[in-house]
Amino acid sequence: MSFNRNKARDRRMTEEMLRNPSKAVGDKNWLDHTKACAKIDKMLLKSANLDQLLMSGRKLNAVRAHLNHLRVEHGLTIDSAGGTYRFSSTVGSEGTTERIRESKMQSVANKARKNASETTAQMAPSKGADRAGMQHSSGRKATDAVMVIKQLFADAQRLIEKEAQRNSEPDLHRQLAIISSRRCDRITSEAGILNTLIIQASSYSVIRKYFNVLYPEEIYRFDDHYDTRFFPQRKVPEHDYAAWDRIVLAWGNGLLRKEGAMKASSLDTLVSLMQHVHHPDWKSYIAQPRSRLVLSMATALPKVKRELLTNPKKFLDNHHHISKEHPGRAYDLATSFSKGIIQMGNPLVCNFFKDLGLTYYVKVDVHVSDFLEDISFGHNLGPKEQFILGWLLSREANMEPFFLDKILYLGGKYCKPGLKALFHSYRAKYMDAVNRLIDEIPLYA
Repeated sequence: MSFNRNKARDRRMTEEMLRNPSKAVGDKNWLDHTKACAKIDKMLLKSANLDQLLMSGRKLNAVRAHLNHLRVEHGLTIDSAGGTYRFSSTVGSEGTTERIRESKMQSVANKARKNASETTAQMAPSKGADRAGMQHSSGRKATDAVMVIKQLFADAQRLIEKEAQRNSEPDLHRQLAIISSRRCDRITSEAGILNTLIIQASSYSVIRKYFNVLYPEEIYRFDDHYDTRFFPQRKVPEHDYAAWDRIVLAWGNGLLRKEGAMKASSLDTLVSLMQHVHHPDWKSYIAQPRSRLVLSMATALPKVKRELLTNPKKFLDNHHHISKEHPGRAYDLATSFSKGIIQMGNPLVCNFFKDLGLTYYVKVDVHVSDFLEDISFGHNLGPKEQFILGWLLSREANMEPFFLDKILYLGGKYCKPGLKALFHSYRAKYMDAVNRLIDEIPLYA
């Protein structure tokens, strides 16, 4: 494949080929592709369904990867309405490309972000939200699919920024700073990975309310509930795997002791004993959140040690590559990783991965599902399909899914009515764009 392309040239050449498909001949085509990839490019000049694309000789995952390569490395737009795929025309009558329009729109968005008063005027919820729609986008056509999605999430971010001007909640400002910086560093240290793990194991709403732990420097609050003194006050712990093994074992044995049960000598024995103790609340792991946290950690720690701690860089690099190119496979990897971990399924594992710095993951949970259901026009998408749709929306919005996830999380938590109104005001404008993306979902599943 070809990389570091002159995207403007590739779009111009593709436009010429769309006008005259018969020119697509030779060993190396206008995109410098050969063999099967060149066959796919030629088919995309007219129209082809997935079965026809597979006749190029490439396997399904390779076809998916090539289509994504065309979008990312060559800057080309591919229509997928009705299950067929075709290069879309990117040059208007005046010679202005879609990507140039996007660049100008991004410039408008950046200027608007710097002007808080202008942002307030633009985003203040009002009865005229439907009429305001896309007026602040310098008169650009709302039917431009990429522009609509990009502008929707740019405006959602500005709505959150406006909320932060009047709301001093630390979590809001901490998360917004991450969104604004568009930066998420990888966590590769053993202590950092394990701190991230316990934050996810305690992120179920009942547990989070019970322990009130959102960030690693707040882990010391666990000591109050388990009558232990493992953590320094308001400092990020630096414990390795052996230390966490001892800590979780101590917590679990404390719970067993209160039930008059025998003491466990290992995490495996602890899980077995806790599952056989007839405590009325332990079977649901809801009314007794401490048992859920201990069991989640006792089953997650060995898996993290085997699959991640042996070579964190290799694990993260591999998952980053897969999640960047193949969202369906990334979702399946998270599901596979969750197997055997008590009460820590795909959503929490996805959250664990993305907080380690895998920025092409989203957590398909209430905060994402609620909004994706709103914009999917009754398609009744399952969790995996929502995961892929979030990935596709991020591609259109020119951001990594990690940041789209945080925009939906913060918007849903701190200004949900305003965010719902914003999504509703765009509904007629993004309908075609979202339907086009939903048509693409099978390609990435």
